[in-house]
Amino acid sequence: MSVEPGGAMRRQGWRWLLIGLTGLLVMGCFGPQGPQFGDGSAVPEEASRVRLPVSPGPDGTWVVNSPREGLLGQGGVLVRREGPDRRGWRLALPTEFTLTSPRPGSAHSALVQDHWVVLVGGREGHEGPSTIAGLDLEKGRLAWRRPLAPGSQVFLYDYGAAAVLVANCRTGSCHLTGYSQYGQRVWSRTEPGAVKVLDGCRADAFTTEPPAGDRNCHAFLVTPDRIATLDMDNGRPHWHARFQIPRGSIDRITEDNDLIILATAPAEGSCGATVLAGPAGPAEPSGPPETGGTGELARTAEPARTPGPAGTAEPAKTTGPARTGAKSEQAGWQHTFVWDQPQAPRDPHTGCRWDRTLPLLTQFSMVLPDAEGALVVSPYFGTEGPARRLSPGEYLVTDGTFNQIVRASGRPDRNLDTSDRPVRPEGLSPAARALTRHFWQDGQRLLLLDHGNRPLWEGTSACEAFLHDGTGPHVRVTYCDGTDLVELRPVHRNN
Repeated sequence: MSVEPGGAMRRQGWRWLLIGLTGLLVMGCFGPQGPQFGDGSAVPEEASRVRLPVSPGPDGTWVVNSPREGLLGQGGVLVRREGPDRRGWRLALPTEFTLTSPRPGSAHSALVQDHWVVLVGGREGHEGPSTIAGLDLEKGRLAWRRPLAPGSQVFLYDYGAAAVLVANCRTGSCHLTGYSQYGQRVWSRTEPGAVKVLDGCRADAFTTEPPAGDRNCHAFLVTPDRIATLDMDNGRPHWHARFQIPRGSIDRITEDNDLIILATAPAEGSCGATVLAGPAGPAEPSGPPETGGTGELARTAEPARTPGPAGTAEPAKTTGPARTGAKSEQAGWQHTFVWDQPQAPRDPHTGCRWDRTLPLLTQFSMVLPDAEGALVVSPYFGTEGPARRLSPGEYLVTDGTFNQIVRASGRPDRNLDTSDRPVRPEGLSPAARALTRHFWQDGQRLLLLDHGNRPLWEGTSACEAFLHDGTGPHVRVTYCDGTDLVELRPVHRNN
């Protein structure tokens, strides 16, 4: 057997190279990471200080705040802060696109997903959003505009051929149009029998947290007796045919760990509502073209079914798995109850204490706002698994940590786990929130603590401070020092 000259040496070199790369990876994962906020000793150091490019709103936040892209927007101004790999700019917005609404997709708001930004305009006398416009991030200008019919809804996704979904639902059908990120119409279709489109990640979800990724970010098409996820490549609905829909108007929906969870709106007068969960798939694609939706690219839809009763859920004490027929082995759960959120004002239309912007998913738990006492359950098992019932008037809040805090008017906060440890460090109010571990904001006060809850640094911020990634593993904090925008990085005290 012949051996190529130098072959053994090359193999030996590759072996040492692999060993070296492995060592670097191990050091990167397990070696010293440098100073980090919350490590008990690192303190803040100014990394940058600039004039505040645009003032926040009255609540100390901006309608647009994307640290990843350096964007801040409020009122008639949208800016991109200069960075190592980006050019800064300042854009004066037309009146139609002034940024005043914190609800993404509503008139005078913005939809931001990674590097895609769509501004949603509004005009006096026009129902809902009036126009959408795509933002050219590099040049700082509006790249395209599309007018909208009255009553339209707007959604932004980062999967599929279409990035922007415009839905216009009227009696008996929904007209759907998908636009690319460049404003080109990709597809358009009308879906008979549909009554609404819900966003499973933002305005119509169970949580206010931004989506961690696009895997569970879907637009859901809703009819009186079934739901579908929309294919953004062609607009076709994929029906979850085995998913049994409760009576009532579906108001919120989300997908979590391959589980679809939905809630009906509280019924007028009785405040009865149902929360139901079931497996997300498999979804069935739409059927023959002559039986359902019509469109330019996707002309197929599942055969239309006779809509079931669309009444309101009545208060009941029954709980149990959501079954979809004798042959179905679908696991799931549902709970029908009288909806009551003690922290919410009474809705003028239903008479119920109900605020659909309040999160129902907190950390690893789900809250069912039952008038007999809120139920804290696992989203996957619901009332079929371990559940804890709070006292009437109590509700669950979070503070940016892993704590789940029970709150009630006129009573001190307590931990859900009933431990004796303090709810928060001494001297902080119930309004305090953790930016990151041991770094707190309480009103305008900023406070970084060590592991013994002793102050390492204090400051004052005129806006709601926010986090963003720095170089390496470091997380940085940005806050408003008077009229300046200041970025803090962690350093060791002796640096």
